[in-house]
Amino acid sequence: MSHQDRAIRLFVSYDLEHDHARVLPLLEQGIGGYRCSVCLPRPTRNHTARPARSHPQDDEPSTLRESTLTVVLIGRDTATSERVLRDIRLSWALGKALLGIHVHDLPDHHGRRSLFAGGNPFDGFVIDPDSGGLLETSGFCLAGQRLSERVPIFSWARDQGPLMARRWIEVAAGRSQPASEPSSGPDSNTAP
Repeated sequence: MSHQDRAIRLFVSYDLEHDHARVLPLLEQGIGGYRCSVCLPRPTRNHTARPARSHPQDDEPSTLRESTLTVVLIGRDTATSERVLRDIRLSWALGKALLGIHVHDLPDHHGRRSLFAGGNPFDGFVIDPDSGGLLETSGFCLAGQRLSERVPIFSWARDQGPLMARRWIEVAAGRSQPASEPSSGPDSNTAP
């Protein structure tokens, strides 16, 4: 294991409700050979909503704070997962590199694969040209570059994830946030 390999620590975010069975094998074996840290929600005694926090980092998982790279595993419903969107916001605020991997085409616990990739969870954010922070678009067209134009996104099945994931991680981890240039990947609009 090289020095660079030891320096890369992954935090993995995904739609726990819909994609856990799909992504469990990846988490168990590690993505690209890297061990994965996942912050699972704590059980609550009641179903009341928690009070709003004054600062997004008040609720950050320590595994996210200690990571180098946040890998968002994208399933059919990931773009609407509040937990994933929170992890994206916190990752950006902490200066973490981001990487997206479509996993909808992996088998679930019944052996079924989804035909629909679902929305891009990074499409809901625009980088504020003044502060460099993230703004949620909420369907409105805001000035600034879309986060999805900066984050490389691949498909585990289509883009040979078992063979290529290590390279995706190393390239994405080499980028610091905010990145100075748009990223490239099979789903991005720029050439590599």
